[in-house]
Amino acid sequence: MVKTNQKKRSFDSPKEKIVEQPIEKRQKEATVVHRCRFIHYLSAPIVSMSLSNEYLAVGRQNGTIQLWNPRGNIWFHEKTIPGVKNDLEVVCWAGNRLFSAGLGGIITEYNLTTLLPSFTTSSFGGAVWSMQVNPSQQVLAVGCEDGVVRLFRIVENGLEYLSALERQSSRVVSLAWHPHKPIIVCGSTEGFVRAIHADTGRTVHRMMARKEKGQDTIIWSVLVLKDGTIVTGDSLGTVSFWHGKKGVLIKSIICHDADVLCLAGNSDGTVVFSSGVDRRVTKLVYVEETNSWVINGHKRYQNNDVRSLLYLEDRKWDAVLSGGVETGLIMSFPTAEFDKMYQRRLGFIPNPSPISVAKDRRMVMCMNDESLQVFKIGTKQILAFEAKQGRLENGQKISNQRHRHLLTINVKGETNNVSSDVSRNGELIVVSDAYKIKLFRIIYDIAEKPTVQAIHEQILDELPGALMMKFSPDGSKLAVVGTDSVIYLVDVELFTLITKFTTHKSGYESNKWNSATITNVIFSSDGKYLVSGDSSRRIVSHSLNTFKVQVLPKFTHMHTSFSVDPKESVLCVTTTVNEIYLIDLTTNTLTDWSRQCSHQLPSYFTSRTETILGVVFGIKPNVLLVYGNSYTHVIDLNEIVGQNDVWKIDHRYQSLIYCDKIEDELVVIERPYLQMLSELPDAFNSRLSGI
Repeated sequence: MVKTNQKKRSFDSPKEKIVEQPIEKRQKEATVVHRCRFIHYLSAPIVSMSLSNEYLAVGRQNGTIQLWNPRGNIWFHEKTIPGVKNDLEVVCWAGNRLFSAGLGGIITEYNLTTLLPSFTTSSFGGAVWSMQVNPSQQVLAVGCEDGVVRLFRIVENGLEYLSALERQSSRVVSLAWHPHKPIIVCGSTEGFVRAIHADTGRTVHRMMARKEKGQDTIIWSVLVLKDGTIVTGDSLGTVSFWHGKKGVLIKSIICHDADVLCLAGNSDGTVVFSSGVDRRVTKLVYVEETNSWVINGHKRYQNNDVRSLLYLEDRKWDAVLSGGVETGLIMSFPTAEFDKMYQRRLGFIPNPSPISVAKDRRMVMCMNDESLQVFKIGTKQILAFEAKQGRLENGQKISNQRHRHLLTINVKGETNNVSSDVSRNGELIVVSDAYKIKLFRIIYDIAEKPTVQAIHEQILDELPGALMMKFSPDGSKLAVVGTDSVIYLVDVELFTLITKFTTHKSGYESNKWNSATITNVIFSSDGKYLVSGDSSRRIVSHSLNTFKVQVLPKFTHMHTSFSVDPKESVLCVTTTVNEIYLIDLTTNTLTDWSRQCSHQLPSYFTSRTETILGVVFGIKPNVLLVYGNSYTHVIDLNEIVGQNDVWKIDHRYQSLIYCDKIEDELVVIERPYLQMLSELPDAFNSRLSGI
């Protein structure tokens, strides 16, 4: 792949900015806001994408697979399948079954409820570079390191080895099925494109891409159109069209300044999109009058290599979805008006959030793949305006203390870290991969210097891996959301199992429903209730005094976040269409405000294509702060709202990853986009490359 070193732009980001900043100008009293930018969370690059009727699967370089819910106006990150580092190259749907493969040479199928592997098998040919299911969704073709395409039949309980096709002399880095015939087209690292009959295993056509300077051309991407035309993208930046029946070149177009890593086309076979190392997305269209393919235009939406493209035709507008080294998904639409396409960045923060807060000790913890980073945020005594308002005595020294890094806990397990939490007093930290939970006690000396002590208790070994974990407000209990759709309530003082809730598991209420992945869990502020929600839109309230369970009525749309009132047993639920519901947990009914307003929120707000990340109670009495990736908004619960109301959306905070109240202050954690870009590998620059 052609890439050159480029001087990285320096980015001096503020570590922590503590300011007197009102959330709304109409509020008379200012709210102290900690604008934190010291958490350098970075998602792994996207290497592959695949779309089914239910989910968009996004495979990342660290082995993690994100499942996005594409239904409705908002694409919502609903689940995360934990992965093994550096062992993922391709993800593929076969109906509603998800498969992945990588350089480890293992093909894996996943249980979409437990999010664990349900079946694994060897590729029998080393590292897997490419994989695709046939049009009938019955056979999986796998391109291997040894130059062989192997076929696996998809059976009820996994995969069954079928056959090996004719060997080529180099690895199979790309492949695609013919839409109507049992023919597989594959690309190699030696510049050859082969069309192989899947039934006989013999090569039907052997085509060769152009070479340059005596070097082999790599066929990075292959696509077969509706009429059988073969499209290839190679390491020379060329998109080539080949006659499917004759095996001859129709037209070759230099579309890019570097490697073409991915292709996507419409179902009619009249539009093709290409992208790769030079970051441009190029549109090629078939002109019927001249019987030829031409470039319609190109756009540069990504700031680094584009590794995967999808063409979406089942939306309000046709769209192109791209992903790569930049880590975020970018949707571009409408494709019919290429020069006027809008760009929409989907949120890059995973669900559940990697951020946890110990409010009593003013600590913030960020979970990474193999470590936990813990910081202490600054104190508001540094604010000079307090002295001006008479809040400090004359002559009192104002501390310049800012945030500080407290500790790093390195955690290595069978998979990347899946979930974590820190107790309110900051003395207990828990983390889990897909199979094992680890608990740590943090001991502080007089100077608040922490020491980490691992806790080894039998109860931890008996529990399954946790998709989510939450400490109770008093830190005496730990709710563990197991991969088996069971919630385990653990006493972390006696290290005993208090009880377990099986409400989300198959068989509850005489098999009236199937198991579903638990996606949200939260304690009420008084610790009397534990509320959970799953991927089937069920929300369940568990009383921790009587251990009674109440299944709440389903909302029409999937819930996206849970928040609780710090003073009352009130739960706030947001949905994928930006609805906001307030539920009184003592009666399991909607509050008065919610009954009047939840179904008539301003249409401008509910039609936004950005998911609500969370809601913060208590910045003012009877006030909610709603926040998303690029906005905040304050809702006064004393006011009745209507669909025609105009809400003022505040965009001063960008790339939000977390927001919460600590004491009487608001902590806003941002991940500036330019800061994130500065930490990525250098992008290709054609001017520096002399192209």
